Amino acid sequence: MRVAVALSGGVDSAVSALLLRWAGYDVVGVSFFHKYLNTDASSVAQRLGIPYSRIDMSNVFQKNVVDYFISEYLSGRTPNPCVYCNRRIKFGEFRKRALELTGADFFATGHYASIIEVSGRRLIKKSQDSEYEQSYFLCYLTQDELKNTLFPLSTLTKSEVRKIAFAGNLPVNVNRSSRDVCFAQEGYRTLFSDTLARRGDIVDVEGRKIGEHNGIFNYTVGQRRGLKTARGEPLYILRIETERNRIVVAPKEMVYKKDILVKDINYVAIEPPKTELRIQCRIRYRQPEQSATLFPLSETEAKIVFDEPVFAATPGQFAVFFSKDLLLGGGVIQSEGSG
Repeated sequence: MRVAVALSGGVDSAVSALLLRWAGYDVVGVSFFHKYLNTDASSVAQRLGIPYSRIDMSNVFQKNVVDYFISEYLSGRTPNPCVYCNRRIKFGEFRKRALELTGADFFATGHYASIIEVSGRRLIKKSQDSEYEQSYFLCYLTQDELKNTLFPLSTLTKSEVRKIAFAGNLPVNVNRSSRDVCFAQEGYRTLFSDTLARRGDIVDVEGRKIGEHNGIFNYTVGQRRGLKTARGEPLYILRIETERNRIVVAPKEMVYKKDILVKDINYVAIEPPKTELRIQCRIRYRQPEQSATLFPLSETEAKIVFDEPVFAATPGQFAVFFSKDLLLGGGVIQSEGSG
C-alpha cells in the first residue's frame, strides 16, 4: 500500500515517513509551498530513499488562509489560521493533489494525535504527549478527510520522536519546533495595510482615553503585556473596536465570562446533538480545558455555558470540545456572553 507523507522538513514528518517505511508501506514524500514559505524536504526524502514532489499551493493558500487571517483582524477578531489551513489546505486541496499525483492509498502527517474507528466512524483522540498534543487543530476535519489519513506518531512522545530521528540519522533539526504562523515570519505588519497598522486610542469601559496603541493587529482579548496606560492598576484588553481603531481595557475580573456563542461548528466524533451535552471545552490551544454544557442552537451553532467563568474568551479563536481524550468537534467563538 502506498502512502503519501506530507513532509515539512521537520523532525515529526520525517520520522512519520521513516516509521511507515519500517512498517512496510510504499512511501512517497510530498510538500507544499507558497510565497511565504518555500518548504523543501528533498534532503529528508533522499536520506529515506523515497520519491519526492513539491506542490505549489500559493493561490489557494492566499485565498483560504492569508486573506481569511487579514479579514478576521479587520473585523476585530483574533483568528487561528492553523485550523483553517488544516481543513482547507493540508487535509483539503493539498491532500487531494498529493493523492492524485502519487497514486497513494493513504495520506499521512506528523500530527500528535491518533485516529480510531468506531461503528464505521473515524474518531480523533488526543496524543499521549500532552505538551505537544495537536487534536485541537484538527477539529475542522470531516469524515471524508479522515477516511484514508494516518497519524504515525499517535503513540509516541516528542522525546521519543527525537530519539528515532537521531538513531535514523535524519537530516533535520530535532530541537526546532513548528512555526505558529508560517506566513508571518517577518511579523504581522507586513500583511496589513497602513490603516490597520496606525496608532489609536486605548480607552476604559467608560470611553475615557488612557493611552495609545501602535496598531490593533498587535493585540488580543485578555492581553496585558505591552499596554501603556495612565492607570496604575493592571488592565487587560476587554475588546477591540476596529471601526473606531481603539482598544477597550478593563480590570481583570471583567474579562472573565460565563458563556460564549460558538458558530460554524464541525462535529467530528458525533452527529450534531439535539439536546444539551456535557463537554470539556478549550478556548485556546495552550489553555486548559474547562467543564461546560453545550446547548445546541442549530446544527452549526451552540451556546457554551461554563461551570466557572473563563478568562479571555476571544472572538475568532476556536472553542474545541472534548469528552475525556476524544475530540468531539469545535467552532469559532462568535462572542462572549455574561460575566
